[in-house]
Amino acid sequence: MDEIILEVKHMTVTIYENGEAYNVVNRISFNVGKGEIVGIVGESGCGKSMTALALQDLLKNHIKVTEGTMMFDGRDLLKVSAAERRQINGNDITMIFQEPMTSLNPLYRIGPQVGEVLLLHGHHSHAEIEEKTIEALRMAGLPDPVKTMRMYPHELSGGMRQRVMIAMGIIAKPKLLIADEPTTALDVTTQAHVLELLKSINEKTGTAILLISHDLGVINKICSRVLVMYAGKIVEQGRTEDILKNPQHPYTQGLIASIPTRRMKGNPLASIPGRVPPVTEEKPPCPFASRCSKADKRCFTEYPSRKKISEEHILWCHY
Repeated sequence: MDEIILEVKHMTVTIYENGEAYNVVNRISFNVGKGEIVGIVGESGCGKSMTALALQDLLKNHIKVTEGTMMFDGRDLLKVSAAERRQINGNDITMIFQEPMTSLNPLYRIGPQVGEVLLLHGHHSHAEIEEKTIEALRMAGLPDPVKTMRMYPHELSGGMRQRVMIAMGIIAKPKLLIADEPTTALDVTTQAHVLELLKSINEKTGTAILLISHDLGVINKICSRVLVMYAGKIVEQGRTEDILKNPQHPYTQGLIASIPTRRMKGNPLASIPGRVPPVTEEKPPCPFASRCSKADKRCFTEYPSRKKISEEHILWCHY
C-alpha cells in the first residue's frame, strides 16, 4: 500500500442517553492510503455514518469518541487543539453529505456557499474565490458554472445539488474526502455519473476518498478496498475484488447473495433473516450470531479472533 494518510486504531464511539452508555462503534481499526479510494459498507444502523462524523468531529454533544486514536497525516485528531481541528476540517478533510437539499442553505446562492470554505480557511481575494468556485463547479461536472453560482438550491435538480456538494468538498483540494452515501435518492444514470466524477477527481487531484454506502454495487465501481461493518464492528476487510469474489464472513456472503442479478429473474430474492440490533440491545460477542446460520454456542460466548485469508483479506469469524 502507498503511504498512509489516515490510520484509525481501536476507535470506539459511545452514545450517552438517559444515564446509560452504548457503544455505536466498537474498537474498529482501518487505514486509508494517500490517493486511495476505500469503501465502508453495511446495513443502516451499523455505524458507518457515525464513523464518518467522528472523523470530522461532527458528533452531537451526547456522543463521544471514548477510545482509540485517529492519526491523520501524522497528527492524532483526538489530541489536536480546537483551532487546529477547525483548520484541518474544510482544508485537509472534507465531507459530502447524503442529503444535499438539507445540507445546502436555501436562502443563499450557490456561489457563496461553495466559496465559503476559502473565505474561512485562507487569505483569498473575492476575485480568487470566485475563480476557484467556478473551477470547482466545472470540475464537479456542472456545465455552466457561472450561471450555477447565481442560482439557489431549489432551482437545481437532485443530481446538480449533489455535484454542488462535491464542488464544496474539493474546492480546497483536501487530502481526504469523506463521501457519506453520495448517491442516495439519485436515479441510476445520475448515480453512475456521480461515481465516475468521484473517481475522476481522485485520479486528477490525488485526493484520497472514504466512500460510505449500503450498496456493494456502488463500492465495486470505484473502491480498491472495502471494509464490511456490522453492528459497530468491522467483520471483514480486503481488496474489493477479493471480497466480492471470495467472501468469507457469513454477513458479507449474505450481502452479496442479496444483490439482484439478471440470472435471478423470476426467483425470490435472497435476504438475511432478522435485523441489525439497536445500540441499546445487548449483543453476543459475535454481533452477527443471532442472524447467522453457522452460529453455535461458541459464537455466543467468545469474540472471534482475527483471521488472515491473505495479506489484505482479513475477517473476524470462528468459522
